Amino acid sequence: MNRFLLTATLLFSFIVGTQASHILGGSLTYRYIGDSTGVQNQFIVNLQLIRNCSNTTTSFNRTIVISSSCFANQSHMLNAVNGPLPNGDFPAYDYDNCVDSLLIPCVTYRYYSKVVTLPSNCSDIKFAYNDCCRSYQINNLASASSSYNYFEAFLNGNLNSVQNTSAPAHPQPAKAFCVGNEFTWNQHVEDPNFDSVLFELVAARSLNGASVTYATGLSPQQPITNFAGTSLMMNQKTGELTFTPGAVESAVVTLKVSEFTFDTTTTSWMLIGSSTRDLLYTSVANCNATAQVGVGYDNTSQNPSTIKGLPWVSLPCYDSIVEISFLPKFVCTTLAPDGSDFVLADSSGTPINIVKAEANCDSSGRASQIKLSLSKPIDQNGYYFLYSQKGSDGNTLKNACDFSMPENDSIIIIVADCSGIGVADNGIYTPSLILPNVYSPNGDGQNDQFFIDIPENLSGKFELTLVNALGQVVHSNTYNGFGRWDVELPKTLKTGMHFYTISATQKTGVRKTWRSRLVVF
Repeated sequence: MNRFLLTATLLFSFIVGTQASHILGGSLTYRYIGDSTGVQNQFIVNLQLIRNCSNTTTSFNRTIVISSSCFANQSHMLNAVNGPLPNGDFPAYDYDNCVDSLLIPCVTYRYYSKVVTLPSNCSDIKFAYNDCCRSYQINNLASASSSYNYFEAFLNGNLNSVQNTSAPAHPQPAKAFCVGNEFTWNQHVEDPNFDSVLFELVAARSLNGASVTYATGLSPQQPITNFAGTSLMMNQKTGELTFTPGAVESAVVTLKVSEFTFDTTTTSWMLIGSSTRDLLYTSVANCNATAQVGVGYDNTSQNPSTIKGLPWVSLPCYDSIVEISFLPKFVCTTLAPDGSDFVLADSSGTPINIVKAEANCDSSGRASQIKLSLSKPIDQNGYYFLYSQKGSDGNTLKNACDFSMPENDSIIIIVADCSGIGVADNGIYTPSLILPNVYSPNGDGQNDQFFIDIPENLSGKFELTLVNALGQVVHSNTYNGFGRWDVELPKTLKTGMHFYTISATQKTGVRKTWRSRLVVF
């Protein structure tokens, strides 16, 4: 978080907003923008509300109060804005489709925002929002329908001259689960200021910040009915909630995210800011059958047919990056970065080491594609088999409903162009370009030079890239035209196996690619 260190307390001034009734959850956060606007102590304050769809009064603005011991209370009217989730009415399981039931609540997401400038620094600044009333559908709180909602964010501005930003979270703020299955609700929180973040389960709050009374047998730390013999567990470092629903219910789960920064003066960790968010938890009787399948290989986007009854992808010879697509999207935190969620082997069962796995994750912390980096390029034609397994993180890939990819789920990787001649990008063999595969600059007259004869019909702009057995680029070269292309390789080139790719753009605009190995000795 951008660390503003200002000092102030935000006292709360109660403002009734009956138009915001039927609230199911929400959060209040701030983001420092003074470094980009040039205005000291300037922030954007953001309010998110999760409401019951039955309330149609959605266009009202919302008022927050900023207070501290250093300046008088300030009231600010926040304007309705578009948010990361669409403004509209959706089932609580929207985007996940984890459950199969008509008993889930309909929710609407609403967002409000305003730029505010604080009058001074202070150690106890408080941003607060208060409104009536909670939804009658919530049944883990005593008298929920007459209980007010209270959201608060705290900022300590006296530690140094840097500004702070609340740690944002990207999960579904309202989500449904099914009874009897274990789930992990990942919060996907990011700290833009790289402070230390601590998560806590705290009491939901009502008018002026007073704690709400919970239903019999429930508490802030155990706000849901768990399956017999289990309890809700929280990882204080990541905010992950792990639980097994034990009853059909709708509940408020209140999470506090506190940020700490190391103060070099006192040589101790100091609280710099915090925010609370009410998440809507819903549990129903049945899980969606599709969700229970878990994560699988996306055969439709890769190749619609199968080989040996398995989905397949092609891989160019001498390549060391395997790209695989999945359906549905998987949760990125369930991917082991070391690639251990997968095993790759050739047709004889000989393993090929995977050293890294990467995913391009979206704002909700999910992805549909993985890049697996191999310890060395594949240089033999054939079928290669990729198997799923539990990785070093203790699990296979999981979807957003927390159902896992089956172990030993397989996909075939086909390598078919290791001929020393290669294939064009359109998959058609192009034997008219002869590629050398041996280079021995020892002066014996045998393979002392590395050159390529380019026929006139292939005339164009050529680019050569040479990599070592680890996939590291060690040389590149270009050539324009046709005839003999003498490639001067570096004198520091080490002996051993290398691989090179030649790409050419012909005068017609057609682009072709050839690949070959090169043994240096």
